[in-house]
Amino acid sequence: MKIIFFGTSDFAIPSLEVLLRSGHDLVSVVTQPDKPGGRNRELLQGPVKQWASAASLPTLQPEELSDFSFMMGLKKMSPELFVVVSYGKILPPFLLALPPHGAINVHPSLLPKYRGASPIPWAILNGDSKTGISILRMTEKVDAGEILLQKEVGIGKEEDASQLSKRLSALGGELLLELLRKIEKGEVEAFPQKGVVTFAPRFKKEEGRIDWRRSAEELSRQIRALVPWPGSFTLLHGKRWVVWKGKAIGEKREGKPGEIVGLGPEGIAVATGKGKLLLEEIQLEGKEKMKSGSFLLGHPLRLGETFSCNP
Repeated sequence: MKIIFFGTSDFAIPSLEVLLRSGHDLVSVVTQPDKPGGRNRELLQGPVKQWASAASLPTLQPEELSDFSFMMGLKKMSPELFVVVSYGKILPPFLLALPPHGAINVHPSLLPKYRGASPIPWAILNGDSKTGISILRMTEKVDAGEILLQKEVGIGKEEDASQLSKRLSALGGELLLELLRKIEKGEVEAFPQKGVVTFAPRFKKEEGRIDWRRSAEELSRQIRALVPWPGSFTLLHGKRWVVWKGKAIGEKREGKPGEIVGLGPEGIAVATGKGKLLLEEIQLEGKEKMKSGSFLLGHPLRLGETFSCNP
């Protein structure tokens, strides 16, 4: 089949690798335009653009998918299938109807649960024990099409969103290859989504603020869910502290929420609304990420100091 791939983030790369090795004709890769970043605000290529360039794949970066010349250019390529993985934009109806086999999307949740842009963080934040990959036929309504393949996996107790994303992206590539074989053989079975529909919108930076009045278990999930972005943060001495790793240690209440109640090589113990949270890896504003025990050697804190508890 002649396939056009749509993707932007590193989550899409295992699926792109599978397509390149599959024997199908990968005629083009569509990815989002380069964006300014870093201290100098230079234009930076996304992970898929970098990977595609290294593999000498033809790449398109339209500002708008509804651009007439872009759409006509795709039509001239006579694609038979679109594969969409973590692209970040909604395909207009004209494009969805263009390939005879339609457009399929590799989505990291057990649809209809967690439709939207951030299903992995929301699954961890809500304390789910399982998630998975759904490959669906795309329609005009986002993440609402028929399921073509779906596989469930467990979520590790200490797994953060970055770690889970790597596992699911690899699984997505495996299922995509399986589905391509089914399409070739005419063995695809589609079934409608069943169950309660929930949504997973993007997080805003401010949603990373730690509210110490919540339980240690809830905060532990928040920290794992918001890795690598936007990160969970709190304030002390007028500076922002990002907590990259932390775990709940006991349910007994000690001190007021946000108060430092323990200091040691394992980390910084902080009182919460229920139990204590051990900060194991932190990053002080303007500094490098560090293990908390190592941080304390050069930045002494005192018991009783209190992190900001603004909700």
